[in-house]
Amino acid sequence: SGSTRLSVTHLGGLGAATAQNGITVVEARDGATSSSNAFVQTQTLSVGAYDYRLFKGGVTAGSENSWYLRSTLVAAPAPQPVPPIETPPE
Repeated sequence: SGSTRLSVTHLGGLGAATAQNGITVVEARDGATSSSNAFVQTQTLSVGAYDYRLFKGGVTAGSENSWYLRSTLVAAPAPQPVPPIETPPE
């Protein structure tokens, strides 16, 4: 029982959007199953404009017990409005 902690290290590259299931980290084969807390990501992985997080299950059939890293695009913070310059009355 308990969770296996996964630590993922960036080895290079600029980061990119993941497609379909994402990046396979743990593949369940031959009928293997895993609980929803079987694996936990030990830290956030940020590369370029993307954060990568661990997910159980993919979008394709037969992937529900495998684990994947999926990217999300980190939005830049909205610019702060510039207050108008007040001109003194003449």
